[in-house]
Amino acid sequence: MANRVSGEIHKKGGILQQTFGETVADAFGLVFYQAADGKLYRAQANAETTVAGVLYLCADAATVEDTVGNALAQGRAEKTGWSWTVGKLVYVSPTVAGGLTQTVPTGTQKIRPVGFATKTDQIDFRPLWGTGASYEVNFPDIPASHGDILVRSATAWGAVPGTTIGAHPLVPDLRNRILRIKDGSGNDLEIHQVWIPPFDSEGFSDPNLNGIECGGFWIDKYQACMHDATNVSRGSSTVNDPGTHGAASKPGVVIWTDINWNNAKTAIENRGGAENKKTGTCAAFGAGSPSKFYVAAITDLIGRRVRITQGGVTYVRRIVKTGGDTGADANAAKLVEIYPALPANITAADTYEIVQHFLPGQYEWFSLAAWAMKYRYQYGLGYPKGNTDWGKDATDPRNAIYEGRPDPVAPGYTGNAIARCLAGTGPTSWSLNGKESGVYDLVGNAWEWVDMLIGTTADHTIDAEYPGADLVLPTANGNIATLYAPTKDGNRSLAADAFSPATVGSAKAEYDNDYYWQATGQRAAMRGGHWDFAAFAGLFSLDVVGAPSYASYSIGFRGVC
Repeated sequence: MANRVSGEIHKKGGILQQTFGETVADAFGLVFYQAADGKLYRAQANAETTVAGVLYLCADAATVEDTVGNALAQGRAEKTGWSWTVGKLVYVSPTVAGGLTQTVPTGTQKIRPVGFATKTDQIDFRPLWGTGASYEVNFPDIPASHGDILVRSATAWGAVPGTTIGAHPLVPDLRNRILRIKDGSGNDLEIHQVWIPPFDSEGFSDPNLNGIECGGFWIDKYQACMHDATNVSRGSSTVNDPGTHGAASKPGVVIWTDINWNNAKTAIENRGGAENKKTGTCAAFGAGSPSKFYVAAITDLIGRRVRITQGGVTYVRRIVKTGGDTGADANAAKLVEIYPALPANITAADTYEIVQHFLPGQYEWFSLAAWAMKYRYQYGLGYPKGNTDWGKDATDPRNAIYEGRPDPVAPGYTGNAIARCLAGTGPTSWSLNGKESGVYDLVGNAWEWVDMLIGTTADHTIDAEYPGADLVLPTANGNIATLYAPTKDGNRSLAADAFSPATVGSAKAEYDNDYYWQATGQRAAMRGGHWDFAAFAGLFSLDVVGAPSYASYSIGFRGVC
């Protein structure tokens, strides 16, 4: 990759012209401080005078003494040869003039952070401002509550309630809604949902995972529950035989577990009763197309998930576009485009089933992981936490403010007082965006069924019905090392619609150190992990050990619209 920098021009940022005070042959990516004479010299964290004040990153290949050049005050920088640990802070080096390091200086050396790594060869350069007499920070035993922020006055450090300081500006709020609909039995369903807006992925070290179209759907804010679930009761629906009962999504209640993959799909698709599905015979588009067809009636266009039966195989696909130019095509209003394409052109011999409410697929889960990467991880804010250690996150202390409320239907196992938690009762760190507006419990608490089968005709192989058919998943358990990232088709890629590990190996921070479990035979996919999976649980975690008929107290689900 070529060396480059980018920055927004504003009061304290962007690429600026500055006078350099020394000649340096290989200066790109070196950090410079502004001395009393106004010129820039290579910074070094071995003395206060060479690291204090305003810092810049050289944006030119070389510098010449007393000559004006380009300096980055704030922004992104990429350099061939850099090899950073993504997400970690970057500091001025105490040993190399102008150098950078991710090793925290010690002893009499000066600690001057200048940003953090967003890729292995890229940093987000955001140095501290001011003249600062010292950059060593020691926090005494300050009485502070969860969510408080430590700030420094003229003389001392103190705790300020987090509610008085705005959230990180790069993590957006998310739209929420509450659906109130009937299921097939006439039960009233209360469904809390969060809108994941359309966005393009960014921040992954694998460039094939960036620039992919993501989002554009409503997802349940909380793990699914029965229509009449409470904080002490699962509800009255038959646990593993929903019949025509639909799944709700409400806070503070017992979640719906002990249900297999097939019945979890049924419980979600029972939302809205008979109106949740529209079926018909496909009509060919033009001379024939494997990705476009006409539906029988425009009223059939009720959702974004479609199942097309072609040649005896029912393919699960995502509707990416509807409608067209009605001036050129009288039937354009009924036109549907799907992704990925089918093996053969769609004809009148094929039938379709379009559903509005459905079990999340790999595309939806990739979108959630990519959202967290784009708005959290690449800025050093990490991935969302969850109930991964018997009622709390594995990285948090045992304290009520870090815990969810115990689920009395699953009161604990192996002597623990708490295991599973009531829906959405944990701290905001358990939500996708770290705010009340986010999606809760995606990490830990209970595994979640997702709409993908593997191994039906060949072990560890994605079934023909699903995007990424014939991709072979790893045949051993292990930390996810790489993801499948097929070539992009415009801004779409099977990387999103298949979202599966290609290899396992050492734990990888970029994938939250998440884990993959496998078994031979026909298996259904689960995501997220449950309450005692510690670091193995996360947005990237994938379990394909359970058969579609398997049910457990540690497996739940949620819906998408």
